Amino acid sequence: MSNERHSTAETRVSSVVNAMNERRRSVAKIVGFALGLTVLWAVLAAARPTVTYHLAPLLVAAVPGFFARFDDSVGLDRASFVVLTAASTSIALAATGVLAVAGGLMGPSLLPFGGAALEGVVGIAIGAIIGLTLAGSRPLVTPAVPRRSAL
Repeated sequence: MSNERHSTAETRVSSVVNAMNERRRSVAKIVGFALGLTVLWAVLAAARPTVTYHLAPLLVAAVPGFFARFDDSVGLDRASFVVLTAASTSIALAATGVLAVAGGLMGPSLLPFGGAALEGVVGIAIGAIIGLTLAGSRPLVTPAVPRRSAL
């Protein structure tokens, strides 16, 4: 009986550790993708400051939502995606600020007022809304440990 309990406890601990590792990999994948898009956008904007990459800030902010909706291998709950959307939005805002100060956003804007920096901020807000809407399709809570059988 003692060995059976020990084996069950090992199985539960193993399940928890595996779930935590999977969460870490999922978060790293999403944040890495957002950072990769940001670096690509920054390099392109620095190389050609008079060209505006209109969708780049929107896409960076919306990355977690796209993963939530279209990548079933990401085992995160809705709250995690809200936090990741806030993080990717912060990354996009920081990149917009750095590019604006460095002179990388000198291109035309689609807005009738303001420049490319303001357009970037508006795009980030729209991307965050899209990301949160897409993340709403996830369950509220993802159980970390499989449920015990009724036996």
